[in-house]
Amino acid sequence: PPGVLSGDLNLEQIAAAQPDLIVGVYSGITGDLYAELSAIAPVVAGPVGSEDYNEPSREMTRLIGSAPGQAGRAAEVIAEIEGLFADVKAAHPEFVGANVLAAAAWSSDSLGVYTSDDPRPTLLAELGMVTPRSVDEMAEPGSFSAPVSPELVGDVFDEGDAVVVIGASSGS
Repeated sequence: PPGVLSGDLNLEQIAAAQPDLIVGVYSGITGDLYAELSAIAPVVAGPVGSEDYNEPSREMTRLIGSAPGQAGRAAEVIAEIEGLFADVKAAHPEFVGANVLAAAAWSSDSLGVYTSDDPRPTLLAELGMVTPRSVDEMAEPGSFSAPVSPELVGDVFDEGDAVVVIGASSGS
């Protein structure tokens, strides 16, 4: 049965599962790990040229769907999701142009915001929302997020019409 692994991977455990396919998109998979996993089963990794943890969702869906010969179904799923985005956008015209911050509670004492290139704000952009330019300017070059010190949370969050907070998992 399909399984989801995270953290340090146990290659022996993966091999023992005798997978037909290993999906490693949005995983930060390295070339060496790709080679090791490929010795176990075919591996689907992020699209060539994409950044780790920043792969475009449509491309990931196409890749994952193509691997088991389900490219047609992947295209259907993409079309269905695009239809849902269009429906929500039409039902909520107030979303269009709204400044929204996608923020994260990385831990109980660590907050951050995601840049416009990250998949979380990209999803919000599908609904017409915009990440404030100031968020992108806060991040280090090449980074998809920026930490927010506790004393600046109010100032940073005031940049948005709304803030979507993504909480840390209970294991974090």
